[in-house]
Amino acid sequence: MPLIIILVNREASHAMLAYLNPSSRTLFDFDPSPFTPTSPIAAVELGSGTGFVAACVAEWLHPQQDLLIATDLPEVCPLLESNLRSCPTIRVCPLPWGSKVDADALNAKYLRHLPSEPYTEARPLTHVLCSDLVCPSVQCLSFG
Repeated sequence: MPLIIILVNREASHAMLAYLNPSSRTLFDFDPSPFTPTSPIAAVELGSGTGFVAACVAEWLHPQQDLLIATDLPEVCPLLESNLRSCPTIRVCPLPWGSKVDADALNAKYLRHLPSEPYTEARPLTHVLCSDLVCPSVQCLSFG
């Protein structure tokens, strides 16, 4: 399955949630569909901020098969952890823009295996969620 990157800017969290919400599929025909109900989801939300989008998305995920990693700057992560502690499908991880070290740590900790968690096998990243991002420079958008 191809990696799906969902990028929305400028107070777009509500539009993103309308796209991701399973109940909106009866009102709208999205192509491609954001989630396949039978496939496990391993998503990373970049710049999660207060955790609003992550908390809403967590309601649609299955605790025994899905995982959402909410990321932001290290100084924001305590707020995220506090706001998202009741969401069993969410993990919080610091991920500053352009930090290969932190990206590698996130990959090793959450996407390859979770030895102490109910997820028993390696999982590929299936979704990247982004809304209302503030990027410090154009250089951080380089994926090469």
